Amino acid sequence: MRVVLDTNVLVSGIFWDGAPSFVLERWIEEKYDLVVSPVILDEYRQVLLAMPVGRETAALAGSWTLLLARHATLVQAPAVTRVCRDRDDDKFIDCALAGSANVIVSEDRDLLTLGEVYGIKLLSARTFLEYLGK
Repeated sequence: MRVVLDTNVLVSGIFWDGAPSFVLERWIEEKYDLVVSPVILDEYRQVLLAMPVGRETAALAGSWTLLLARHATLVQAPAVTRVCRDRDDDKFIDCALAGSANVIVSEDRDLLTLGEVYGIKLLSARTFLEYLGK
């Protein structure tokens, strides 16, 4: 299964306990392939590096940035869709389309209200974990 993670899921999963952290654990356990585009990878990097400064936080952000760059599947995703209320969210759909992803995992209501777009399921972290269990 190929999956795109919204930035909010990635950051929450790295820094806090809860469903997003279990979503990241499943990726590390190779339960799915993480698909990213250069635009999304750059956004991940920028948000991680903007987290409150502290030695541990900076090291964690740096480690995850490297892990993502090395182990996620990078796809070129031209900006083609215009379906999200927040146009900045279209990049996740573009990436999913370019990378043949089955699911986008997000906690963003603007994305989740779409339910499914172009055959791609939009699921919360908790719902995705249930979906993975099937």
